[in-house]
Amino acid sequence: EQEVAKRVAFVQNAEGTSCSPMECFLFLRGIKTLYLRVQRAQENAIQVATFLMKYRPQYIKDVFFPIKACNTDAESLAVHESQCRGPGCVIVLTTGSMEFSQRLVDACRIFRTTV
Repeated sequence: EQEVAKRVAFVQNAEGTSCSPMECFLFLRGIKTLYLRVQRAQENAIQVATFLMKYRPQYIKDVFFPIKACNTDAESLAVHESQCRGPGCVIVLTTGSMEFSQRLVDACRIFRTTV
């Protein structure tokens, strides 16, 4: 039995299938506020997307975000709303100008360039 316990402990550690007590504590602490953090992130994303829509077509060519203010077609919006509780937090936009895009990216503080 002792040898089997050692083998199981080794496999769990090697595969990462078990957490340490501290990792469990951190996970439980984080999961308690996850709903609130996601909700606030979505509210902020709605405000940013609405703000960006004000600058169409002068600076921003298109904003892709699943809310009515972003001119999402009704069918796509209905599918999204049937599957989700909110619009999410990812905003995609096009500017049509490499120079303006670079200025926009340089002006952002918390930001990830993906493409």
